[in-house]
Amino acid sequence: MTNQQLILEKLAILKDRESKLTALQAERSAKVELLQTATDAYQLLRTFYEQTQTLHVKRLEQLVSYCLRTVFTDHAYEFKIVFETKRNQVEASMLFLRDGEQVDPLEAAGGGCLDVAVCALRLGVILFHVERPARFIGLDEPFRYVSQDYRSNLIGLIRELSQRYGVQFFLISHDQDLIRLSENPVLL
Repeated sequence: MTNQQLILEKLAILKDRESKLTALQAERSAKVELLQTATDAYQLLRTFYEQTQTLHVKRLEQLVSYCLRTVFTDHAYEFKIVFETKRNQVEASMLFLRDGEQVDPLEAAGGGCLDVAVCALRLGVILFHVERPARFIGLDEPFRYVSQDYRSNLIGLIRELSQRYGVQFFLISHDQDLIRLSENPVLL
């Protein structure tokens, strides 16, 4: 093989390598572009998720706070949901505030505060997170720890929620005072 043939052979090898390198560079550029598109899409979805979460959390906080204020008129209860990231997991903490100070819901109003909040949270899930919310909602002993002092406020709350959200409530209770305050009670 002559020098010229060796040079031509090496030149052909170099051109082949150049062609492969160009293809690899194009492939890399396409992957970098795809990665950037995926990153942009992730950021967009993350922003949408955060905005949606903020909207739903605000609606739930407002509903629960409204229910607490309606029942416990002599205490200015406020309900907040706080999100924290721990061990790469998002955790939610539910805070009960009275006069700006955090209170233990089990001790607040004899535990009745927690009953009202849980009922409001369940109602919020039904009304805000279901495509077609129910128009008939059954409540089985939802306020068993609410003090007798606040029973009439509970019925007022149920009436207001029924009107506000266009739902009928079916309340099951063994509490004769609560039944007596209800509209159209059915005794079994």
